[in-house]
Order: sequence, then structure tokens, then C-alpha cells
Amino acid sequence: MVELRLPAGLGVEADVLYNRYDFNYLRLASALATGGSTSSSLEIPILLKYKFGGAPLIHPYVEGGPSFRKLFSVVQGTPAIVNDENGKGFALGVGIEFHALILRISPEIRWTHWGTQRFQTATSVFEAKQSQAQFLVGLSW
Repeated sequence: MVELRLPAGLGVEADVLYNRYDFNYLRLASALATGGSTSSSLEIPILLKYKFGGAPLIHPYVEGGPSFRKLFSVVQGTPAIVNDENGKGFALGVGIEFHALILRISPEIRWTHWGTQRFQTATSVFEAKQSQAQFLVGLSW
């Protein structure tokens, strides 16, 4: 997490997040052959953040902006890498920031909506959910 603080409670935040995805797939060679698989991903949201006034040590905030994703290594199916042409989305979040000694702790709830969640390879079609909700805790100093 990197945050650039701007005047008037504004800021820009960029994160690098590792996630695991579960997919359902349909093999193209046989319409009856279905199954599941997992993949890992890196997500990079770039968010505009607005912090509201509050108690001296507690600051509620809202954030929103684009999010980018790259999928890697489908474990139980083929291929080794999924071509994720739809790895763009939009994220919205709410949270609070508070201070504990030298740390800034920022628990938040973030919702991300991705483009089409259908990935086709030479042998399979993978599908995942288009929206995801996450509970995240940022630690910074």
C-alpha cells in the first residue's frame, strides 16, 4: 500500500493484493465434462480517497477508482496461464483509519466489480463471479 496525501482530506492510494480465485469450467471437447479449478491473481487498485473529519485519532473515509488484475497458474485444469483480457474493474470502499503508536491501522470493506468473467482457452471455458467483496486491513506508518 502506498498513499499520497493531498490537501482537504483527499488522497490517492495504490495497493498490490494477492488473491485466490475458484473457477467452474466447461471443457470444449465434451459439453458434459465440467469441473472446478483454482488460480491466483495480483490486483492493483488505484483509488481516490476522501477522509472525513472526526476524532483526532479516528478518521472515516470513502474511496473509489479503477482496479487492474492479472491471473496466473490455473492449478487443476489447463492451461498454466489464463489470458485475462477482462482484468479491469472498478472498486469502492469504506473504512476508518486510526493511530496506534507509530502505526496507522485502516480496516475497510471494499467491493470490486470486474469486466466479463468468462475466460476461454484452447480446451476450456472458465467462469467466475463478476463482483467481489473483501474485508481488508491496511497497516502503514
